[in-house]
Amino acid sequence: MLRVKAAMPDFLNFDPVFLKNVGQIVFVYLLTAFIGWEREESETHSAGLRTFPLVGIASCGYLLILGVHPNSADQSRVLQGLIAGIGFVGGGAILKEGATVRGTATAASIWNAGVIGASVAMEHYGIAVVLSLLNLFTLHALLPIRSWIEKKRTRYASSAPQGVGDGVDGNRTAKVAKTSAATVGHSMLVEPQPHPERSGQIVETELP
Repeated sequence: MLRVKAAMPDFLNFDPVFLKNVGQIVFVYLLTAFIGWEREESETHSAGLRTFPLVGIASCGYLLILGVHPNSADQSRVLQGLIAGIGFVGGGAILKEGATVRGTATAASIWNAGVIGASVAMEHYGIAVVLSLLNLFTLHALLPIRSWIEKKRTRYASSAPQGVGDGVDGNRTAKVAKTSAATVGHSMLVEPQPHPERSGQIVETELP
């Protein structure tokens, strides 16, 4: 008698490969959740605690579904798609308000979250941990230095002479103003010379 064994899901069979994949996804979730928490807590951003873990586990999942021993060409194509797709998602976090651009650090962090997920899926756990720690260090520990630079820039802009800009246009404006002032000063110092024909000199003539 032929017995047909029904195929059961991996999580019911306790497949070691499936359990390993679950552990990798959870690990990625934790690494990227810390970055999302920092972004959510520091400033008001459109991307925060929910976006970062989702980007990380999605990147990890795309590479895990290729199998235990994936082809390097398939991995390369998936990575190319992830780089382009996550870059598009990160672009939505950049906000432009007049001459000020905000959200570039958040966009770069979203991209890094995708790399963390891909690193764990390819079993480069050390790279994933280092990327997560450096991301947190850059966002949190370097914030005082950024604030100090912005204060110094604001103080320098407020102490600059009025009407003189920065860069090439400012230098050009300063040169034009200096030339105009010199021209006006020169014209004020030059006294008009009398015309020889209109000098009013008396010419003596002898009558016959």
